[in-house]
Amino acid sequence: MPLSPADLPNQSRSEGDDGCVIFLHIAKAGGTTFEAVLDNQYPPESIYALDNWDTVSSIQRLSATPRDNLRHVRLLRGHMPFGLHQYIPSPSRYITFLRDPVERMTSHFYFVLQTPLHYLHQTVMEQKMDLAAYVLSGISPELDNSQTKAISGNFTHFGCCTRDDLETAKANIRDWFEVTGITERYDESLLLMKRRLHWRNDPYYVSANITSSRPAVASLPESTIDSIRQVNQLDMELYEYALSLHKVALEAEGPQFAEELAQFQRRNRDQGKR
Repeated sequence: MPLSPADLPNQSRSEGDDGCVIFLHIAKAGGTTFEAVLDNQYPPESIYALDNWDTVSSIQRLSATPRDNLRHVRLLRGHMPFGLHQYIPSPSRYITFLRDPVERMTSHFYFVLQTPLHYLHQTVMEQKMDLAAYVLSGISPELDNSQTKAISGNFTHFGCCTRDDLETAKANIRDWFEVTGITERYDESLLLMKRRLHWRNDPYYVSANITSSRPAVASLPESTIDSIRQVNQLDMELYEYALSLHKVALEAEGPQFAEELAQFQRRNRDQGKR
């Protein structure tokens, strides 16, 4: 059944709303670039940034902070599972980016290869894994359906993500996420967020943390692509669901959105040339 505007998340925020925006940063989905965009939208003193290299300890510190000490927070950002709004005293809404699972897992593997400080780098190098072996290895819960795990708030071990988690993730998107961006529709997603969150600054950006020397998905063996899809079947379904919502959201913005998008892309290119 096709989605309609009634299926979109409730747009309860209004201009001047002093609630908190929570950016749930999914690894290798364009989040590092986006965090720079966010830092240009909110005063530095109103931002609480988790440590993306030590997520567990960072979340523990947040949970131990007295709620009254977090009343000033207007942006919470970083790698996290859904649910951290419980620590924020202000009304909160989430935003995120989802990425095609095959593209994301390919980028993830080559990022690990190129990043000696990454916690999986040594294991991958010692075992001389290729992409297919990496995806099937089970060495980290990040390697199977991690987008579904993060959005559902149930970041379980490898192989433990369930269809119930998928349904929870979909419900969370409907009930809690102001915009679920699509990495492959990056510019459109940014403009949707600007409108929905009433940003005063244009979300210009320069791409950051791009994984170099990675092959195009089209050049991968079909067996490797099949392995990624098999291990990340729930993420594939969540991504398709988010794509459907994204399409409906763009249609709801009206015909002027395309003109605004073209202007933004032109100006963003000009910004990058300076």
